[in-house]
Amino acid sequence: MFVPDEGALVLEGEVSADGAVRAGRETAGADRRPFSQVFEGRIEGGQGAGVYGTPRCRYRVELRRD
Repeated sequence: MFVPDEGALVLEGEVSADGAVRAGRETAGADRRPFSQVFEGRIEGGQGAGVYGTPRCRYRVELRRD
């Protein structure tokens, strides 16, 4: 789930048996053109890492269980 200024958005996807994650969401941008949001990463042990991207930006994301 990603929470921009507009509220929470859920990216739907799958986690494969080897821990690879791919999730996304397609919406219409302000210009009414398709606006893709994608997360690709990996879960291993108690940690996850990946990249969230849109046509305008990319963010590296790291999550870990303490």
